[in-house]
Amino acid sequence: FSGLKIRHGALYPLLRKLEHKGLITSQKQQQGKRTRKVYTITERGKTYIEKYYNLINKMYGNINEKQE
Repeated sequence: FSGLKIRHGALYPLLRKLEHKGLITSQKQQQGKRTRKVYTITERGKTYIEKYYNLINKMYGNINEKQE
């Protein structure tokens, strides 16, 4: 994800949507005088990612087979 560029205006609505769907959770943590929101992927989120990658692998597998 190092090359992924998302503006704050797009990132935080996306995080809220993922949290609403139960794919991530958030928790406020105090770090010195600052409060930060830390996001954690849920088991449901891990399952979703696994299904997504399996679908992508199937799609690319089909594309590669057609090109050969």
